[in-house]
Amino acid sequence: MKLLERNCSVCASKEFVEMLNQKYQSIVGLGDIEYTQKIVTCKSCGFTYNNPAPSPEALAEYYGAFSNYENPQRGGRESEAMLNKWQRTYDLIEKRFAPKFKGNVLEIGCATGTGLSLFKSRGWNVLGIEPSPKAVKLARELYDIEVINGLFDPKVISDRSPFDVIILSHVVEHLLSPEILIRELVPLLNENGLVYIEVPNLIRPFVPMGYFMFEHLNYFTPTTLSSLMELNGFHVELKLFDNSVEIEPFYPVIGAFGRKSARKLSYIKNDFEAACAAVEGYKKTSGKEVSKLKSKLDFIRKSTKPGRLGIWGGGLHTSLLLSVTNLPIESIACIFENDPKKHGRHVKGIEIIGLRKPEDVAKLVDAIVISSKASEDEIFNQINFLEEFGIKVYKLYS
Repeated sequence: MKLLERNCSVCASKEFVEMLNQKYQSIVGLGDIEYTQKIVTCKSCGFTYNNPAPSPEALAEYYGAFSNYENPQRGGRESEAMLNKWQRTYDLIEKRFAPKFKGNVLEIGCATGTGLSLFKSRGWNVLGIEPSPKAVKLARELYDIEVINGLFDPKVISDRSPFDVIILSHVVEHLLSPEILIRELVPLLNENGLVYIEVPNLIRPFVPMGYFMFEHLNYFTPTTLSSLMELNGFHVELKLFDNSVEIEPFYPVIGAFGRKSARKLSYIKNDFEAACAAVEGYKKTSGKEVSKLKSKLDFIRKSTKPGRLGIWGGGLHTSLLLSVTNLPIESIACIFENDPKKHGRHVKGIEIIGLRKPEDVAKLVDAIVISSKASEDEIFNQINFLEEFGIKVYKLYS
C-alpha cells in the first residue's frame, strides 16, 4: 500500500514526535497487508495525525469497499442514537439564527441524508455531497433529498452557493488535507452564514480500541481544531460533548461553530503537552483493556470447539482485534457481516459472509463473538435469537 508523508495541517511544520504505532495485518477492501499506523504529534502546535498516511488511491480503494454509513441492517435508516445526535445539531444551529429563519444548508459527507432530512422537515433548503452511490440512492428514496455523488469540489457547487449553513459531521478527521477544504468553504458561505464541524475529542479518547483507526487521519484537541479553522478564515465558538449510549457516536466529541472572519490569527497556541498526555493516557489504559479482551477471547476459544467460532463484524475493529490479541486464525470458521459489499472478501484469509438461516449458521459455528464496541448492543439484539439454536453469542464489552 502506498503511503504519503505529511506536514502538519495546522501550522505546516515538519517537526513532530512519534507517539503510537499500531499494526494491521489485514484490512477489508485492501486485503492482507502489513501496515503500521504511526501517530505523531506536531512539536509546534500539538496537532496529532497519521504520518505517513495512506495515499489517496489507497483511501479510495478502502472506501469503495466500506459502507458503514449505509446502514444495511436498518434499510438505510439511522439508529435512534444517531437521530438524537442530529436533533442536538439542529437545535444548536437553529439557535444561532433569527427566529423562524430558514435558509440553504449544505452537508459534506451526508451519508443517507438523515441530518439533512431534519432541516428539510423544518423548511430549510438542503443539498448533500456523498461519495457512496448507495447512500445517495437511499437519501433520495428515504427523504427525497438531492445529493451530489462524489467528493467535495467547490467548482461543482459554486453556482448553488451561497449557503447559510455548511455541515461537516465526522468528516474532517478523515481528510488528508483538512486545511484546504476548510479554506475552500469561505467563499461558499453567506456573510452571516455558519459552518458546523464535529470531530472526536483527542483530549478524551475512548478505549480500548477504535479511536486510533486506519480511516481516522487527524486527531483534534479543542485548541488545534480552533486554530485550524481560525487560520483558514473563521471565527470559532466551541462546544464539548461527552455523549453516551443514547447519542452516537458514544465517545466525547468537539462541536465547532465557525463564522467568516477577516481577522488573522497572530499566535498559534501550542497544545503539544496536552495532546501527548492524552495519547500516553490512552496507551496506558488501552493496554490494560486489551489484556482483558485477550482473557475473554481465551475463555471463549477454550469453551468452543476448534474451528467452530464465528466473528460478527468485518470492519476495522476485527482487523485490529486479530492483530493485537492471541485469537488463533485456525479457531475461526468465518466472519459474519450485514454489509453485502463486504461479502466474499477476507480478513486474514477468513471469509466474510452474510447472516444465514439458523440451521445453516449452526452448521458453521457453535459461537459468535461480536466485534464492535459502538454497535455491540444493537448487533446482540439482532442475532441473540441464534442462542435458541444452540449458538452462543458473546459480547466483548458489555
